[in-house]
Amino acid sequence: MDKIVFFLALQQFVYGIGWLVGIKLIPEIRSVGIWLSGFAFFSGLYFMASPLNAVGVGFSHIWIAQFLIVVVMIMVRRANEALFFEPYRWKEDAGLIIFFGIISVWTLSFSMRTSIIVMTVSFIVLWMGIRTVIISYRSIVKEFGLTITLLVNLPILFFLLVKGAQAFAIINHQTIIHDPDTGRLESTWYLALLLALTGLMHVNYVVMLLKRLIQNLNKMSKTDVLTNIMNRRAAEEVLCHEIREMVRDGIPFTVLMIDIDFFKSVNDRYGHAKGDEVLQSVCKCMRDTVRRNDYVARFGGEEFLLILPHTALKQAVELGERIRQKVADLRFDTEDIKITISIGVTQSNSDDSVMENILSRADKALYVSKERGRNQLNIEI
Repeated sequence: MDKIVFFLALQQFVYGIGWLVGIKLIPEIRSVGIWLSGFAFFSGLYFMASPLNAVGVGFSHIWIAQFLIVVVMIMVRRANEALFFEPYRWKEDAGLIIFFGIISVWTLSFSMRTSIIVMTVSFIVLWMGIRTVIISYRSIVKEFGLTITLLVNLPILFFLLVKGAQAFAIINHQTIIHDPDTGRLESTWYLALLLALTGLMHVNYVVMLLKRLIQNLNKMSKTDVLTNIMNRRAAEEVLCHEIREMVRDGIPFTVLMIDIDFFKSVNDRYGHAKGDEVLQSVCKCMRDTVRRNDYVARFGGEEFLLILPHTALKQAVELGERIRQKVADLRFDTEDIKITISIGVTQSNSDDSVMENILSRADKALYVSKERGRNQLNIEI
């Protein structure tokens, strides 16, 4: 085995082991990591099985190498699909393998059977590679940008170019083309470039997965687990941002502080599971009512905060009343559960240099709503 082929195979086996270790350490990458480890291991087997010299190479040797190419393309395409939660097209993969098997059996009596097998696999690779590149471009470019998309697809595009040239060369010359001086079926520059590009491809998959993990962790740190809306930390960040925007542009925003009336009695009487259902239902009412650019956050146990950018006080009051009515109309499996909310509303002004000023006024308005009998909205200016 040539040194460069040895390093290619060794590289792929190392990547395969690396992905398996990564799956063990980070279970979240399991679906992608399994397919990428399979891609790496089968790529390594391909480089070990791929004939280096046209002299004395049998049909079975080339057939195994070509079959491994089909498997490798299935693995890399499935890795892309798993990365973006695309459904597994197992029927298409099974169909391609069956087609490859039929062509293999059909060509057994042909003198040019080796060339036909190589040409068949070349067209299968072209079909699967184009599909993989389309999936990658459509999905990766949206989340990770054009640069990473191109870097991930470089090895695939290069391999497609080589296999396409090989297929058309076979059609023109009726035989497998190899180096006339050395008799090699794979040139040294091709293997060296493939060594570099496949390494780059694995590195970019690692970058994409790590970037997504960091984004998910960041989202989890700012999201309430039960209701899937912003938590207090995220709401405070938004408030600080809105204050800076107001100081810069002079356009006010409005805040609604909302509290579920007598929520503790729901937990005490019906249990925490029913209390969680009430919280989720109230959150749904708020999310369904607010605009796309408004913010809904769980500020405490049964306390919520609505931040309405570029919104006048009158509009905020109308929205708050709609939410209050929707919550009052909620019905649950347990007939005697009746939920109402109290709301405090305030609008930012030029003196609000810190968020505590706005939150204090909203809290005072909420307190007035509770003092006056609950299930109502009050304003603090």
